[in-house]
Amino acid sequence: MSTQNAASSIADDLQKMVRSFVGGLFPGVHPNDNAERDSAQYTTYLPYRAIDTENNIFILQHGIGFVLELTPQTGAGPDDEKLLSAIFRGWPVGTSIQIQLLGSPHFKPILLKYARMRTQDADAVEQAALRGRPVRNTNAGRVAARKRFGYLQGAGFKSITKGSPWLLRRMRVIISVSVPCDPTALSTSAMRDIVSQRDSLESSLMAASYGATRWDADALINFCADLTNPERLFCESLDLEYDPYRDLRDQIV
Repeated sequence: MSTQNAASSIADDLQKMVRSFVGGLFPGVHPNDNAERDSAQYTTYLPYRAIDTENNIFILQHGIGFVLELTPQTGAGPDDEKLLSAIFRGWPVGTSIQIQLLGSPHFKPILLKYARMRTQDADAVEQAALRGRPVRNTNAGRVAARKRFGYLQGAGFKSITKGSPWLLRRMRVIISVSVPCDPTALSTSAMRDIVSQRDSLESSLMAASYGATRWDADALINFCADLTNPERLFCESLDLEYDPYRDLRDQIV
């Protein structure tokens, strides 16, 4: 196989992979090459354009959508099944709904939240004011939390057991909904309708004890960046922040 043919084959495989990924997070959205952009750019195949920050509705290349992150469950009964069946009702024709599960190695924020929930020392505020900075607490609860944090924080990338591999993961359940439309001619009523339907979906999920958190631009960028930049899954990485003056997709890769 010639070098040119090999490069073409790699490009085709990459395109298929990206389209598969895009179809996962926002199913039903199949981005085409944009003549105004360089078709060799990786971001060309991603559909994310902008976000309505007031409603947390994403503007896609050929539609609009939103993402909710749910609390993982270990099982469900008949009552849960009846409640969850409602999430597929009442959507416009052509709407796509996708549910994904990802075991992420990035769980440091959860450990930090756990450690900070421990009781502070009685004189913590006084000591912080005296030294002009936060002071480490010395009570047993805080000390134990710090030790647990130190023990677990590297478990996402390196096994903490010797005989068999054991890696810690943050299980993330994602439900994404995309509604096909012309985003350049989006009416106020269309935006109001999808917000109302999202609120109804959240109510159904909450009734089934699936706590739903709405994704903003930062959440989408960091989640997609982990999958489109694989090195982020093998080491600690900085959180990315949304720049409202750039396309969302240009901030992912």
